[in-house]
Amino acid sequence: MGETLTNLDGILKDVYQNVVTEQVSTFSPVAEKFEEVTEFEFDGRVAREAAIMSFNEGVGAVAEGGTLPTAGNFDPEQFQISMKYVYGTFQMTKQMMESAKNSKGAFKNAMSYSMDSLVRNLKRERARMMWGAGLGILSLVNGTATDTTLVVDAPGNVTGATGGARYIRKGMLLGEVDPSNVLSTDAIVNYGAVSAVAAAGTSVTIPSATHTNNRYVVRVSTTGGTTVAATSYGKEPVGLPGLIDDTTYLTIISGLSRETYPQLKSRVQSSVGALSLDAIQLNFDIADQVGDAEIDTLACHHAVRRAYLALLEADRRYTAGDLKKPDGGTVAAKKRSSKAYVTFGDVPMVEDKYAPYDMLFGIDSRYMKKYVQIKGEWANESGAILRQVTGTDVWSAFYRIFENYHCSRPNTCFRMDGITTGKVYVAGF
Repeated sequence: MGETLTNLDGILKDVYQNVVTEQVSTFSPVAEKFEEVTEFEFDGRVAREAAIMSFNEGVGAVAEGGTLPTAGNFDPEQFQISMKYVYGTFQMTKQMMESAKNSKGAFKNAMSYSMDSLVRNLKRERARMMWGAGLGILSLVNGTATDTTLVVDAPGNVTGATGGARYIRKGMLLGEVDPSNVLSTDAIVNYGAVSAVAAAGTSVTIPSATHTNNRYVVRVSTTGGTTVAATSYGKEPVGLPGLIDDTTYLTIISGLSRETYPQLKSRVQSSVGALSLDAIQLNFDIADQVGDAEIDTLACHHAVRRAYLALLEADRRYTAGDLKKPDGGTVAAKKRSSKAYVTFGDVPMVEDKYAPYDMLFGIDSRYMKKYVQIKGEWANESGAILRQVTGTDVWSAFYRIFENYHCSRPNTCFRMDGITTGKVYVAGF
């Protein structure tokens, strides 16, 4: 009978499904700090979680036989954590299937390569999303021009000229969103695919378009997209800059306003400049005073970690035995897999290449949660993972994850912005 969709479907599900699920389950050292929540009340498109905004103030000291304090009440609200939908898709022609069919194992290898390529890209995209505010902004347009060269800065919408294209790669479909027109029906400028990224990371090459300064550069899902609805803007899971924030990047956190409820604001120190041990301790202390914090993780880009290490060099001591073979490095030189992190006190400092430049996050992981509706699966409601692309002999499949991140007490965490570092742009591949 030869190869059929039923046979192919079995190969995909039985041989590859578990491999792909395992590969996307752990994608970031910081993501490991989030408690995974899979059992929760789900109302339509949101998960709900109680949020207590104030205490019962019916307390106080009274005289002997005096009147008891007037009864007060606490102020309950509800977080509403919306699900975000992350997809990866690939296609394969029937010709590819037929060409591989006569070589034992060739078809599996071709399919494995397609899946592996998809999963690796999905993995790094989710790692980048962890360091965004849920807006999907890859960078800002730097200057106004009509050219095939798009000059960019502020990677991830974080102020700075270095590495504006650090989250952009060749082949991406990009669009430009006007910050004053971000409704789903508002128009965008659709560039099409990126054909090159400058070595310095300051610009990318795209089809000719008119670029307007400080517009948002975002992914576009299709070359035919003409509105914000066809972009990733506002559709990504909320990462650390949005969860640990004071309204700089995110005013509404899980349905509640930080302006209305300032207790939802994190401690954010802006324009830090030169890093110091006292500045770090200050933020530990403020988070403790505001939210009874128990900071258990510091997270940052490699450049911030180097700035921290520079503070410690003068205090390093060598014994006579060490002098025979002096070590100029620290545990920071070891692979992350060794879990040999540098520490502030006993708190580990975790580095991540996708982290924003010049920021240091203090995380109290007791309140960090990942709400998961679909952990990761190949869509197969029709009984087959592969589906025909209408009108063609091309077959496609897609992988999906429904999730979002949440911090139930943002005031237990802190963020330091504008740290002076010796950062170097490194292209993302």
